Amino acid sequence: LTREQVTHMLDTFIAAEGEPEVLQFSGGEPTIHPQIIEFVEMAQARSIGTVMINTNGIRIARDKRFVAELERLKPHIYLQFDGFEEATHLAIRGKDLREVKARALDRCAEAGLKVSLVSAIERGVNEHEVAAIVRHGIAHPAVMSIVLQPVTHAGRHLEFDPLDRLTNPDVMRMIVDQVPFIELATDDFLAKYPAVR
Repeated sequence: LTREQVTHMLDTFIAAEGEPEVLQFSGGEPTIHPQIIEFVEMAQARSIGTVMINTNGIRIARDKRFVAELERLKPHIYLQFDGFEEATHLAIRGKDLREVKARALDRCAEAGLKVSLVSAIERGVNEHEVAAIVRHGIAHPAVMSIVLQPVTHAGRHLEFDPLDRLTNPDVMRMIVDQVPFIELATDDFLAKYPAVR
């Protein structure tokens, strides 16, 4: 995207939403765009509550100058974090990124950046790691939220049976079953609306 395209997109978004709560730069991998810092600045200059970068964390782990720019702007980091086992990373991302994820998280903490850990949960791959991901998120000083979502089967992913794929209710049950140190019930994940008369 060019600066002009992003300007148009931001202005159209503001015109439609007024004062939007969240804008997320996603991808592909947005941190490889040579103007991503400028784009974050442009978004923050408008009336958007939270500006997020959805990232694999590789550039954050490897580029101290980039982290310094992020530290100045303080966007929210939406970090892919699928688990702790090599097999998980190979199955979901195609390479072992465990060390990169750990370094990226630590760099975010050092820079005072708020992070959401975002885990793509795949049946038979990392569903058993939910508790470990939650524990890690609770313990790490950069993490302010944890997002656990069923894998979307598109692009480079394992073959799957659509009648046997994980659903949001499946993930809710995993959290309730695997995370007994936080008292939760599946109803806690559902919005409660007052009865209509």
